[in-house]
Amino acid sequence: MPVLQTLELNASPWMEDDSSEPLGNLPSIRHLGAKWWEPPTEAVWLRGLKELVFWRQQKSITEVLQLLSACASLERLEIYSMDEVVARELPDAIPAVALPRLRSICLNFKSDEAGVTLIRRLIAPQCLERTLRVEHPLHLGLYVADYQRFMSLEDKGIRHYPGLAVVNVERSWFGTLIEYQTETCKVSLNALRASEVPAFHNLVQEFQKLLKGPSLTLMIKYPTEDTWLFFKSLSNQNVQTIEAYGNQSSDTSDLLEAIGADPPDLPSQDGSVANSTTDRPFKSLSRIYIHDARVELVDFTTKVEEYLHKDFKPLLEEIVFVNCRFEGMELAQAAERLTEIGIVLQATGRRGG
Repeated sequence: MPVLQTLELNASPWMEDDSSEPLGNLPSIRHLGAKWWEPPTEAVWLRGLKELVFWRQQKSITEVLQLLSACASLERLEIYSMDEVVARELPDAIPAVALPRLRSICLNFKSDEAGVTLIRRLIAPQCLERTLRVEHPLHLGLYVADYQRFMSLEDKGIRHYPGLAVVNVERSWFGTLIEYQTETCKVSLNALRASEVPAFHNLVQEFQKLLKGPSLTLMIKYPTEDTWLFFKSLSNQNVQTIEAYGNQSSDTSDLLEAIGADPPDLPSQDGSVANSTTDRPFKSLSRIYIHDARVELVDFTTKVEEYLHKDFKPLLEEIVFVNCRFEGMELAQAAERLTEIGIVLQATGRRGG
């Protein structure tokens, strides 16, 4: 007879009955999906699990740690937590949980405090693929060191650091979504408020130091006044490529002004306010990609010459329009003008008015 190795159990998140009833001994199970069903922590068969995908609602962090401590053979772990607030329930006496075989982890939490509470107790020295998503982080500045620890390569014995990282800044329903991502690691924080801009800057700066300064691609999507603040705060980082996404009614003025503006004022730890750098902004920038925008080419070309030529030549090499709508002068004429200052202008996708 075939041996049962994969088991998926779904319960209702509104069940009032105990959803962690034992199933008996299941020694052959290697892959377990538990959605609103809570695996019993005392089950011996958990020791053989290689993959656990776990949706939790009521289980405390202490119980989650107890569950994970029973799964010492895990190679892949996903946790989806619906808890919005976590009580400070973990005394220092509660030991850390070691998962020596873990290769991939994906943590999804409502609150930053809940995610950090778990991160601080997990030891996974061989885990290369790491993803952390927090839906409503309220205290980013308090947890920069914890997010840094989550991204750390030091405990994996790896000497090869990523050459590229991507930072995404995007409008979301409740604030600003920011993401920092490399080939194997990702931290995603949603619904950030403008007051978190200094903490965001510090977070990216610490990630860059930790990963030995990879080149950055900075993406901004559907910008608002707040998203531009997050964007401009990274003007002193190693940003080599900027990608801007809008819609056919948006223009490019805000982007050029944000790139050419003086470095923003960022509150320091002692409460004082000062420019984050004396260097020109985005001094490493070599390429700009503009997606889905309305471009008035006379105004655009003039502003490129105004904002970018003096500060960025010869580093800025190329500007590429993707699926943009053009007005004013011909694209070939604009390209010829920018060629005179060493910038290649290209377009793909939609053209014309």
